[in-house]
Amino acid sequence: VVRERPLMNRFIQGYRMYERNEISISFVVKRRFADGAEESLMVLVPKDSDNLDSISRKIVGDVQETRKSEHSTGGVDALLDGFAKLPRFVLIVAIRIIRWLDFWGINPKALTEGDPNYTTILTSNLGSIQCPSVHHHLSNYGTNSIMITIGTLHKQEMLMADGTKEIRDVVDIGATLDERIADGFYFAKSLKLIKHIFAHPEMLERPLGESSGFEF
Repeated sequence: VVRERPLMNRFIQGYRMYERNEISISFVVKRRFADGAEESLMVLVPKDSDNLDSISRKIVGDVQETRKSEHSTGGVDALLDGFAKLPRFVLIVAIRIIRWLDFWGINPKALTEGDPNYTTILTSNLGSIQCPSVHHHLSNYGTNSIMITIGTLHKQEMLMADGTKEIRDVVDIGATLDERIADGFYFAKSLKLIKHIFAHPEMLERPLGESSGFEF
């Protein structure tokens, strides 16, 4: 949807609007399903040649690689661990500087690369910890304009197109977006495309760069 509806890839920073040159998706990986277990930050940048299958394999592979270690092994995770060790008064000053750099869009790549707050979509699979989907708030830090949560898979009675009722597997999805990046008309048309893809999931087997052919 973002590929065909480019305004969904916009963000506001420092009272100005920008549009990304790539689509990026971020999420948090729990290294172990246990209290106190560390989390790792993951970012996926799909290519035009990718489809649902190749993206799924990338995510599974990255998650498995991350879970080989119970502690961060570098990147933005290690950087955040370093910040956490700073004295409190130093950390307060450092955070204020980072927020000022973020406002002007000049944060160094060492801070933004791999940070899930600097992607097109920040997503959370709450179903993996047996929680329902929620409408999560957007952050004032970073460039996320879309936040998506995925809930648990459950059975639900559905009314079919022919008027009959069936028990189907259902998953709830919660989405929050920055209303400043486009108007309601644009969002409504984007939602129609989402519904069309859900009704024709075989479209996800096509490469990302291939047009859906959907007529609004």
